[in-house]
Amino acid sequence: MLKLKQIIGVALLSLFMFHLEAASPEVIDVSGHGQATVIFENGLGDDVSSWQYVVPEVSAFAKVMTYNRLIYSQQVSAQQIVDHLHSLLQKEHLQPPYILVGHSLGGLYLQLFAREYPKEVAGMVLVDSMSPWQTQIDPLPPITASYYAEANGIRLSQKEVLSAPVFPQIPLIMISATKHKLSATQYASSAQEAQWAVWQNQLAALTPNSQHVSINTLHDVQNHAPWLVIAAIKQIITMEAGS
Repeated sequence: MLKLKQIIGVALLSLFMFHLEAASPEVIDVSGHGQATVIFENGLGDDVSSWQYVVPEVSAFAKVMTYNRLIYSQQVSAQQIVDHLHSLLQKEHLQPPYILVGHSLGGLYLQLFAREYPKEVAGMVLVDSMSPWQTQIDPLPPITASYYAEANGIRLSQKEVLSAPVFPQIPLIMISATKHKLSATQYASSAQEAQWAVWQNQLAALTPNSQHVSINTLHDVQNHAPWLVIAAIKQIITMEAGS
């Protein structure tokens, strides 16, 4: 029988873990129909509305899951995000293989997912994704920002991706933006954009079965050129069906 101190200790630990992992309600939405299952991963600080011009179109020909990541009170890294995503997919009874679509930091998370669950991934679309080799990282936001814990874990997330098993030989479509804002009024220099292109090319080289498209838009390509993201997803589905 548990002693009173042990019971209190377990209760306090459970309360701490809830505060660490679930500082906000989780938003999960499964929609659409079709043979393919497409999983969307938001960029840093974004929510499901960042895919508002893409998801309605994709759900017409595929099953789709979007979700808002939990808001964490302590530093969080890609491994925790991937572990949680994998449990969500099981909870929602979504069977693999999946087509993964990730923007920015969400793309980095999905790179780890594919490395750890290669048999569960049919293909991937990376939308101006963060790279594990990327050295230029935005300054940390204020500690009060809802996404501070994720931003504070980016370096660790990069290390986790690079130390994970090799990236699987799956179809990969890279969509890269060529204009990036450093602040509300400042754009990246030509040298910084050239370096971004180098990191994007490294991602495209993860698998020989990749395509790389650059487009003259800002970082959130899914808002400026949603048709391109939709077309990439359709192409991955067609490739999966023909394999």
